[in-house]
Amino acid sequence: MKEIQVGDNCVLKIYATAQELPLDRYTKLQKYSLLEVGIGNTIESVANHFQKLHQFVANDMKEDALLEAENLHYNFYSILQEVNYSSMAFCCFIHSINGTKVDDMSEENLKVILKDLTEYGLAQGIIDKENESIKKKFSTI
Repeated sequence: MKEIQVGDNCVLKIYATAQELPLDRYTKLQKYSLLEVGIGNTIESVANHFQKLHQFVANDMKEDALLEAENLHYNFYSILQEVNYSSMAFCCFIHSINGTKVDDMSEENLKVILKDLTEYGLAQGIIDKENESIKKKFSTI
């Protein structure tokens, strides 16, 4: 485990590697990681989906084009619903916030946690840094 200071009034205790995660959290991590890579929730992922869609249409690959259009739809939906998959994945690593253990891993509670942590000063840069650090450790196993 490791601790992360968020702002002046918040200390997160997080699992340092994916291997430390309890099984239910590990499964959630896999879900959000897959959604981040496959669907996405950024304007960059929208552009990627459009590029793939145009390639599939140009090459008369109808089934692939339909699937890509579906992914694009879910990408837009994720953006409109303000779902950030990398942040949700990060939440899977949170053991406790200011000493209070985080047990509820429902999507609704993860959104509440992110809202609260944002008020403490959690920034996307911290999430990206921690996720990258964890991914590096995960990929070496």
